[in-house]
Amino acid sequence: MIYYLIKSGASILWFCVYPFVGYMIKKFFSKSKIIVLLVLSSILFCPILVGYSYVQPLLNESLFLIIISCTYSLMIKDTKWQLTSITSLSSFLFLGFVIFFGKMLVTLKKKNQWNIGNYKIEYFEERGFSGGPLLVYKLNKYTEFPVFIKEIESKEDTDTINNCIIKFPTSKFQFNKCTGGRSSKLQLTIEIPTAPTPTH
Repeated sequence: MIYYLIKSGASILWFCVYPFVGYMIKKFFSKSKIIVLLVLSSILFCPILVGYSYVQPLLNESLFLIIISCTYSLMIKDTKWQLTSITSLSSFLFLGFVIFFGKMLVTLKKKNQWNIGNYKIEYFEERGFSGGPLLVYKLNKYTEFPVFIKEIESKEDTDTINNCIIKFPTSKFQFNKCTGGRSSKLQLTIEIPTAPTPTH
């Protein structure tokens, strides 16, 4: 959760609008319609709980926003805007506090991304409070129908120059970051010279 907050940065603060969204939902929708919307959103959100993500940008975040907004609309007993404003401000201050101190401890920057077939490789650079950078390569795979994507393995590296071949040992996947393509297994052939045939 903290890793996601640091990765998303200040863009995650838009979740703080959930009290206002819940306020509008409660004001214009009946309780039965809110429950139906909450159930449908929860069903669509289930693949995310087991490690998958929607390929469509912001769909994961939008579903989560709908879920917490509907939950909030069912919890509040009235539609006074004062309560909504206080809740939104409290959420903003809390998330802002976590993101600020998280950024002080760890800086996460996405450096590059490659798409090879039904795989996506993401390259991040992590910098802690002290020490050199830590390179993180994340191997993601699309489902047969490209609606979902799932991270299947990650690998840490420290060589920024000399290492072109990135190997993911668990999935047996090799990637050449210098050419941006999938790498086949390298085979080394050694030729042993034969002794010359003696002449008489």
